[in-house]
Amino acid sequence: MSPGHKKRMAEAVVAHGLCSGRRTCGILRLARATLWYRAGQRSDRQQQMVARLHALSAAHPRYGDRRMAALLRQEGWTVGKRQIQRLRRVEGLRVPPTKRKIARRGRSTGLPTRATYREQFWTLTEARVVIEDFRIDYNTRRPHRRLGSRSPVNYAALLPAVPTPVGLPPSGQRLPQPIDQPITTSRTNTRGGSKT
Repeated sequence: MSPGHKKRMAEAVVAHGLCSGRRTCGILRLARATLWYRAGQRSDRQQQMVARLHALSAAHPRYGDRRMAALLRQEGWTVGKRQIQRLRRVEGLRVPPTKRKIARRGRSTGLPTRATYREQFWTLTEARVVIEDFRIDYNTRRPHRRLGSRSPVNYAALLPAVPTPVGLPPSGQRLPQPIDQPITTSRTNTRGGSKT
């Protein structure tokens, strides 16, 4: 049984006058400080962080606690994964479970009249726009654990500039052909003759 559950039970027993708080804590093996503890009010900074957490949860409903904490750290907040986990649990911002698809049996009842899922598209243009928005978000804003909870753009900015090795052209350019060698255009046939 969790301490929170024990606390609620002890508060109910004491409120009904069935037993004293000291005796109730002894029976339930609950610290008396836990029973009488009252949480203080949130500071303005904490309220701003919770409001930002609500906004990020609305924008990214599938992000978990680690990714939310990484996003808040990128914005300058000093938070940890467990703090975000606790706040999301208290605020009711958990990640919704994935819904299993129900296999249809028989004939279809007709075409849908509106997009019922977040990833449902009506036109190819709409799909291209959404995919491009996702690509930009994935490469510029979304934190990746393999990159130290940084976005690829932020991670690339931290890497040192790699100088081009001497004697090699910049990428994308071909080496020039030496002038003293003749350029051959004929191919040799596999049977010994030459083809032009």
